[in-house]
Amino acid sequence: MALANVLRENRSFDRVIQFVREQQPDVLFLQETTEAWVMGLRALRQEYPHGAAVPRRDGFGMMLLSRLPVDRVDIVRIGPIAVP
Repeated sequence: MALANVLRENRSFDRVIQFVREQQPDVLFLQETTEAWVMGLRALRQEYPHGAAVPRRDGFGMMLLSRLPVDRVDIVRIGPIAVP
């Protein structure tokens, strides 16, 4: 498993892809994901076909990618701004 905070303003998608391919985690959890990050990491979807993404503009977006089948992903939103 790997966890990374990608920093929403960051656009170094290739560096994250390289890190993931070098480390080859079965499960990857990314924080601060935006729509740009979801699109920028689409190259990983062949290797990580399972998971969910909840992109947000405010830095609270999250993305879960897995090589392993996932039976269910529940997204729970917390607080007045519905942080996933």
